Amino acid sequence: ACRMIRDHHHATTTTEKEEGEEQTTKPFFLYVAHYAPHWPLHAPSHVIQKYEGTYKCGWDTLRQTRTQKLYEAGIINPNWKCSPRDENAPSWKDAPNKDWEGARMATYAAQIDIMDAGIGRILRTL
Repeated sequence: ACRMIRDHHHATTTTEKEEGEEQTTKPFFLYVAHYAPHWPLHAPSHVIQKYEGTYKCGWDTLRQTRTQKLYEAGIINPNWKCSPRDENAPSWKDAPNKDWEGARMATYAAQIDIMDAGIGRILRTL
C-alpha cells in the first residue's frame, strides 16, 4: 500500500538532502533529479495560495498574453505566431469546471515554484 506523508514534497526533500551533503574543495559530480510536475498534483497550500486567481482568465488568454510579452522582450520574433491550442483542449469559454482548472494550474505552478526555489538553494550552496 502507498502511504502519503503529510506535507512531504519530493522537490523539497531532494533539495534538503543535497544541501546536507559534505562540502569539499575536490571536484565532484552532483545530479539532482527533481521529478517533473505530475499527476496527482499536490503542493503545500501556502505555495498554491501565491497563484490562486492567476489563471482565472483561462489558457487562451494566458497563451496570447505570454506570447505578447515574449515579443516585447525581444525573445521571439514578432513574425512568429502563437502556436494553435491543442486540438483536444476546448477553448476556455467552452471549458467545463473553470474553477477546478484554475486550481489545477495554480497547483502546477506551485510545484514549479518549489523546484525552482530548491535549485536556487543548491546553486547558492555551491
